[in-house]
Amino acid sequence: MLTRDKIEALAPDKSSLDAAHKLVKPTGWPLLAGDAQKTLVWGECQGSGATPYRVNVSLADVGYKCSCPSRKFPCKHVLAILLINIDHPVRFTQAEPPDWVRDWLARRRKTTSAAPRSSTDSPANPEASPVAEAEKVAEAGRPPDPAKLEAQRKRQREAREAKIADGLDELDQWLHDQLKAGLGDFAQASADRCRTAARRLADAQAPGLASFIDQIPGDLMKLRPEQRADFIVEQLGLAHLMAQAYRKQADLPETLRQDIRRAIGWSLKRDEVLADPSAPRSTGRWVVVGTRSILQADALRRIETWLTRTDGDEAGRFASLIDFVPASMGNTGSTFYAGEEIEAQVAYYPSAMPLRAVLADHKPTGTRATPLNQNRSLTGALDHWDDVLAAQPFVPEWPLGMTNVFIVPASDGLAIGDPNGSAILPLADAQEESVSPLLGLTDLDAIGLWNGHKFTLMLAETPIGRWVGP
Repeated sequence: MLTRDKIEALAPDKSSLDAAHKLVKPTGWPLLAGDAQKTLVWGECQGSGATPYRVNVSLADVGYKCSCPSRKFPCKHVLAILLINIDHPVRFTQAEPPDWVRDWLARRRKTTSAAPRSSTDSPANPEASPVAEAEKVAEAGRPPDPAKLEAQRKRQREAREAKIADGLDELDQWLHDQLKAGLGDFAQASADRCRTAARRLADAQAPGLASFIDQIPGDLMKLRPEQRADFIVEQLGLAHLMAQAYRKQADLPETLRQDIRRAIGWSLKRDEVLADPSAPRSTGRWVVVGTRSILQADALRRIETWLTRTDGDEAGRFASLIDFVPASMGNTGSTFYAGEEIEAQVAYYPSAMPLRAVLADHKPTGTRATPLNQNRSLTGALDHWDDVLAAQPFVPEWPLGMTNVFIVPASDGLAIGDPNGSAILPLADAQEESVSPLLGLTDLDAIGLWNGHKFTLMLAETPIGRWVGP
């Protein structure tokens, strides 16, 4: 029996599922019907053209056909009619299948000896529905054919690679259009311009790059007007660099190739990282530096948890835990809180500069008093940032930890400085009020995120106690 979870699992990506939810309105379906046995549904969905798209689905094996030109399988129309069948079954009129549905059924029966169990007519696979075939194999008590499963996965990867390539071509054109129009008014129009480009990249199954583009307007508005021109050029150049690096990934070292694939939006499952014997690991005491929740263009919420190691030879090492949840779940946050201490083993994703990680195991320590043990000076932290950019030139930000620093007034706000006056990091404008109580305190250990322009302070050890960012 089909359930909402099974329907959502059929979706090729999150954007298709979101689009399907928008199509369930009655006004978009001039025809919805099903057979008396409730094994078949069909309908007509009004698109942008004069002729509605014709959709039919066999509920017995989730075989389907849609007349739309989408290259996603199943398309949003198929997902929508399945959702309507689950949530609003009364909208389906009981009827005999029309000619176009019967023709489809007849062609399906030619490929199987057991009607109505059959296959999908999608262009991606005109002979067999992977869901239906898997169900039939399970019912027969036979294990799935590894060769067929691998062939199916290969086709899916190739289809996604093609979509990403098209998305990168569109990004090239978008970047060209911005430069051709001039960047003088980009800041004022950046929200609409970037949202449009981000949505196209999300549709092209490049959610990482989509999120990067979608964040530009917000980050831009956090800067002072005189800083924005350089930031725009830098961010658009970084987007171009990411696109070019992805196209030439075969020429990159393996760890850097993994970095750019994740930056574009390919994922590596948690279990795969944990099962990889070559994955770098670090076991010891960690402090949660801070957390962050970001709404992405692909309707997912990105939840970040930043950790720093506080003991042993690896004291000062960082790890970033990243989870994704549907935006519909609301402003969901991390299960950890800033300042919390845990005993944990961290396993890192393959990377030229390992940072993103998963927890192999962990337990709370019940304390919040362990020193942060940062061992870099401010200039040493900035030297480390240079090393990061040399290894991963497309990284947008990086955690920096430093010792023996203090908060100082600057010409345009507050900043972090060192006793020698050799370096200074301007703090994010939004932090001026929350950080101002630290003015006058010296010999701080400070940890935060640096993007090359502003430093966001997340955690600080002071002579009078620990400061935790809001």
